Amino acid sequence: MSRRYYSVSEAIKLLGDSGLLREQIEHEELHLYGWMLVLRAYHHDLKNLESDSLQCDGTHELATWRRFREQHTKTKLMRSYYQLSGWFEMSASGALEVIDYGAAFEFTVSSFKDGERFGHFTADVGPFVTAACTRFLAKDISRLVRVKNKRSPRSDREESHRRVHAAMWAQCKHLPDHPQTLARKLATQIELWGFEKPTEGTIADTILSPANELKRLSDK
Repeated sequence: MSRRYYSVSEAIKLLGDSGLLREQIEHEELHLYGWMLVLRAYHHDLKNLESDSLQCDGTHELATWRRFREQHTKTKLMRSYYQLSGWFEMSASGALEVIDYGAAFEFTVSSFKDGERFGHFTADVGPFVTAACTRFLAKDISRLVRVKNKRSPRSDREESHRRVHAAMWAQCKHLPDHPQTLARKLATQIELWGFEKPTEGTIADTILSPANELKRLSDK
């Protein structure tokens, strides 16, 4: 019988550390699921947090929710609330809290409609979700193990170059694209900040030129 879930601690043990888990969660390529049995949660649309246009019972993968109606105590208007049960996809911030602290102190989980992410459920009062009540899908962790095994120091350096490139040209759009010219301006700027001026060749040859080349290849 194949494995269906891994706990957070099991996933970290398989991967060696939590770095790859955090990276994938931050980029929303990996999701942590929390076991929920909530009697009263409210829904907020993804595109308009002030609205709730879900207005229906539903299911998605391992989660189920039922819609009920109540009168708001202050406005006297009717509004919907939902009862949740099953494994719900947690928000990225909540998943990272579980990894870092062993519990998520916010209650936000995703809703779906017609197979697409539609919004999220929140609860006015708790519960916070402990690591014991969370799981990764086994197929997702198996994929990450394969990714980790394929990574090399060279690929890590290339990723760093991509990040340098993104930062340089996002924050310094007025600077020229040519690595040597940009290196000269950056070396001067670093000196103005009060640090010893680095050599322009080092900046151009070891950081900017590789970053430029990776950007050129990725744009093809």
